[in-house]
Amino acid sequence: MAVPMFVLIVEDEPFIQDLMAEVLIDNGYRIAAASDGIEAMSFLDHEGSRYDVMITDVVLPGLLSGWEVAARARWINPTLPIIHMTGGEPGAWNARGVPGSVMLAKPFTLTQLVQAVVQVTKVLSLSLYC
Repeated sequence: MAVPMFVLIVEDEPFIQDLMAEVLIDNGYRIAAASDGIEAMSFLDHEGSRYDVMITDVVLPGLLSGWEVAARARWINPTLPIIHMTGGEPGAWNARGVPGSVMLAKPFTLTQLVQAVVQVTKVLSLSLYC
């Protein structure tokens, strides 16, 4: 039996965070959730290599943006698939998103969320075996 993929969700809106976690758990993923950049960095600093995917809102409360959290996550784990989310203008993703990441524009459907996770993990699997 395969071990479920471990997803780190970084989202400051509790309702959205809970909804994302619920749908991903229902689709067989394990979840850790952070509400801001500092909490996400704590998770990454202690267990960064354990995560299979990170999904982060780009606008977070506090000192660190989702862009900065994603850059730090890639420094810790260079192959970590990352999905950026924004309810604002997704155009900054071209300039600020980490290479190989995906942008998910809010509002998105729960199906789109699951499809984005599948997409980034397939790209990772292909790059590991090529």
